[in-house]
Amino acid sequence: MSIKVKQTHFEPIPVGEYVAKITGVEEDEGQYGPQLRFTFALDRAGRTLIGWCSKTFSSKSKLYSWVRSSFGGRAIPPDWDFDSDTIVGRWVRLTVVTQSKDGGEEFNKISAVQPARAGDTLPPAIKGKEPELAAEPEAEIKEQEIPF
Repeated sequence: MSIKVKQTHFEPIPVGEYVAKITGVEEDEGQYGPQLRFTFALDRAGRTLIGWCSKTFSSKSKLYSWVRSSFGGRAIPPDWDFDSDTIVGRWVRLTVVTQSKDGGEEFNKISAVQPARAGDTLPPAIKGKEPELAAEPEAEIKEQEIPF
């Protein structure tokens, strides 16, 4: 019996800044130990990016920086512990670059996660098409509660 698999093609998004919503955080085992796998829904119809960071929450870690950005850049109290439920649904601004694999295939990489800014909006092409992204970031940024 023949097994057939349809070939898929990946086209990286252009280098730049993108307003994105954190839609998921999952535990994952990486090459260098336990990691967290973030899913970011972009301000483009149907596009998501995945970003990984170590499962270390200290003021010098990538996780800490990403969490702080999700809270608008506010300082995190020293007694506050990370809880993924507090950041899912929050808006951030991603700086996205492209890199090449050994074979020459390009892929996207998140080079920075910064706080979303008041005034960030979704482009008209996606309004109303993605239910979880239907709200404007500007309104959600103003209404989000900070858990500390």
